[in-house]
Parts: sequence; structure tokens; C-alpha cells
Amino acid sequence: MRGFRPPSTGAARARLSEFDRLQNAELFIAKTGAQISIGGNRAFYGAVQDTIQMPDASSFIAGESMSAQEAHYAALIRQLTHWTASTTRCNRDFTERFGDDATAMEELCADIAAAWLCSDLDLRPLSRPYPAAYPKTWLKVVRSDPDATIDVARKAMAAVDYLERLQNRDLAAEQSAEADHQASGGRRKAPQAAPPGQKGRHWTNYDGIADMPENQLNHARFDFQRWVENRRKAGTGVGLTFEKYVEFRLKKAKEKAVEAAV
Repeated sequence: MRGFRPPSTGAARARLSEFDRLQNAELFIAKTGAQISIGGNRAFYGAVQDTIQMPDASSFIAGESMSAQEAHYAALIRQLTHWTASTTRCNRDFTERFGDDATAMEELCADIAAAWLCSDLDLRPLSRPYPAAYPKTWLKVVRSDPDATIDVARKAMAAVDYLERLQNRDLAAEQSAEADHQASGGRRKAPQAAPPGQKGRHWTNYDGIADMPENQLNHARFDFQRWVENRRKAGTGVGLTFEKYVEFRLKKAKEKAVEAAV
């Protein structure tokens, strides 16, 4: 089916420790640059403020097959899929096709995308009770429009692809450029060229923290500070020093490079 990519059929992956899985989820979320506010008693994406609202991590309850922290990240991943609907991102709006049923179809789209992302991140999708009207609406729509689920699935995969592309962003460079922009009264500062011998280098090219140039370390420090801030806002422990954080990033980058080469 055009616009839909099937799940990988390779050998089953050995499951990572919960610590590693949650760190992967934290880094994935941080790379999106989404604005996340902690507070209240429900998770939702506010389109007007363009902000994801999340309850404190301590308010989530562990289940038989997932910890409270894993439930928190699974819920946040799902809200990220709603965040992609913005006109500045995937520009997803089901109103024209589904009319009054658009909200229910957006929820179905978010469920499909979140299930895919959680699978990629080795998290269990968060099961939740639906308003009774949603399943009835889905059944009604599918009966009257058999291609509806294909369209929703395609939009869900577009959301997944968008979030995965954001993993290649250099947030530190973007933040630095924005700071320069503000400091110069709105005048953009020309980016500096990479030093000789470092152009095009990235995480996979370094064997350890001692091998990394200062500009790369500055980017890593910015990412680390953002990660620490998000962890503290979420009410979860930090558990990593900057040096351990860098080692973790280096290890994951090399693992992804090996997987991509297979």
C-alpha cells in the first residue's frame, strides 16, 4: 500500500533495560523541541498554545507489564503525535473528510502513530479507556467509507516519519542561532564554518569524550542541560553525570550506525 511501510521483520531484538529504554525515550522527545508543561491531572496537546500538557510523572500508576515511568513516557509519546497535527508540521486536519467525526479519527490516528513509535522505542503503548462514542464513530465511518482507515494510517505514518526526521536536528545550534538573532535585534548572524578536519563529523566519529572538540562538547552540554530540566520537571531522577550522558550518546550513535549498515 502506497504511503505505508510495514514493520521490520528482522530477528527479534534483545530488550534493553528499563533505564536504557527510558533514556532513549527522553532523548527522542527532547530532539523534537516540543514545548512541554508539567501540571494538572490529564495529558493533552493544546493547539492554541502549541504546548503539550502532562501530569507529573508521580501521578502515573504502574501496571502489570509497565512501570509508572514507562506509562508516563508512553502517554507523552502519544501527545507528541497530536503535536504533529499543527499546520507548521504535518498539517493534519480530518475535518474536511470526516466533519463532526474528525476528533474521533484524530484519536485513532494518534493511537496508530503512538503504537508504532512505542514499538520503535521498545516501550509498551499506554492502554486507556475510550469514550464510548469513539469506537462507535470508527465503526460508522468505516462502514460508510471503507478507505477511511487507509487514509488515517497514512497520516499516522506521516506523523511517525516527521518525528523520526527531527532526531537529526541539532537543537544546540538552533538555540544558539536564535539567541544570536535576539541579541542582534533580529539580524541573523552568519553561521561559523566548521573547523578544518571537523566538517561533517558527528557522534559516530568519536571514540570518547576526550576525543570530542569543544564545539561538539558545548552542543552536548546544552542537550544534557535540557534533558536534566525535562527530567526534573517530570519529577523523575537524573541519574547521569554529563560524562555518563556523553558516553551513553556515543554508544547509542554507534549502535544505530551498525544497525543502519546491516
